[in-house]
Amino acid sequence: MKYLFVLFGLFLSFPLLADDHKIEWGRTDFPPFTIIRGEYVGQGVTDRMIDFYIRHLPQYEHHKIIGSLQRVLNNMKNGAQMCHGSLLYKEKRAEYVDYLLPNIAQFANGLITTKEKVDLFTPYLSGDHEIDLEKLIKSGSVKIRYHAERSYSTIIDQVIETYGDKSDVLMRKTGLKETDKEIQLMMDGRLDAVIGRPEEGLYVMSQVDRADRMEFFKIKGDTPFKFAQIGCAKGNWNKQFIKDVNALTLKYRTSDEFAGFYATWLPENLRVKYLKMVKTVFAE
Repeated sequence: MKYLFVLFGLFLSFPLLADDHKIEWGRTDFPPFTIIRGEYVGQGVTDRMIDFYIRHLPQYEHHKIIGSLQRVLNNMKNGAQMCHGSLLYKEKRAEYVDYLLPNIAQFANGLITTKEKVDLFTPYLSGDHEIDLEKLIKSGSVKIRYHAERSYSTIIDQVIETYGDKSDVLMRKTGLKETDKEIQLMMDGRLDAVIGRPEEGLYVMSQVDRADRMEFFKIKGDTPFKFAQIGCAKGNWNKQFIKDVNALTLKYRTSDEFAGFYATWLPENLRVKYLKMVKTVFAE
């Protein structure tokens, strides 16, 4: 009888072990990081990075799901065994997300606009193409779209939190990210700028042969780059998985292959600058 109880206990442990080895990767519509439709589907920065980890961690059962960022974050908050391939750190998220080691350095978020609209922003520029975002918003002279579920940077997030509900300048977007539609609104004259990264603006505008008309402003006081990290829902299930992923990250994050996931989607001048920069920032 004693042996039966032992066997029964082992039997119960098998499903738990199997569950610990099932990983869901949340994928959100965020080109060129996650591309879920069109000619380059599955070839985005985060797409290729996730595939890299899947290839090197065959001991886990990996599944990819597609949903809005809010849906993915809600699933993580509710305890799903889920990871997002590229999350900027946000204090509120850290209550239910374990952040892994930074694996990709990205150029920081700023204002994506067009050359036709540069004059609207000129009075608020200083230094090297940097814009005083708070001063611009207080002016009330432009329309800027932002996505409510995104984390942009400490400076940008604080400005949005302070003025988002009080200003006619900041226009809130929820649900699927749909950068292509937002930038199309901008090109149609219904928006003046979209908050985002240079490579996502370049990607969208290149799809309609308008890449040469893109203008990008850095945010005054912000750092030139940000670290992206995998974020996994908190829970005992992720302990060994995090160790395994972090080990791969440390080994490969400065490799040409890994850096190339991001560099592929940059214009030539930024690509050269980035490949030099990435080895330095991860060595610090």
